[in-house]
Amino acid sequence: MQTCALCSNRLRPPEITFSEKLTLYLGNHTFHLMHMPGHTPFSLAVYIPEERIVFTSDNVNLGMPVFRDSNPEHWLESLKKYQELDVDKVVPGHGAVCDKSCFPQMSALVQSWIDVVADAIDRRLSLEQTLEEVPKAEMFSQMPKEGPGAGFLRMNIERIYEVLKK
Repeated sequence: MQTCALCSNRLRPPEITFSEKLTLYLGNHTFHLMHMPGHTPFSLAVYIPEERIVFTSDNVNLGMPVFRDSNPEHWLESLKKYQELDVDKVVPGHGAVCDKSCFPQMSALVQSWIDVVADAIDRRLSLEQTLEEVPKAEMFSQMPKEGPGAGFLRMNIERIYEVLKK
């Protein structure tokens, strides 16, 4: 068994695992754990129907989405599944608690990133040309041109380009 480098606790392998769905019952509450790939291949959601709430992990983040480990198409599929849930409150991975209106907003945001990179690919731009041209798009006009924000922009473009070219 491994020891955690940051503490004296020993890391234990999980006793319960799941691949798509798992339902847990605790008192008067039902916890539906659902595999919702997108932001990462292993993203999950926790839906508590009695409270009409869902915890989305980073699949909902109305700031700048991070595509580093993402599959944008799976992300859009998961966002459609979220819309089917009967919820009043959505707890995103980052940002304030919101309502169901965040799902179409997040879908539009992810789709806009896909569209701008897909357009570059349709114009037969290389990755290097895409990295030069895409940041000039209107949707990125307020993005920093230097520092961490510029690094995220570049990383996102590279990842989307890689996924769309497969």
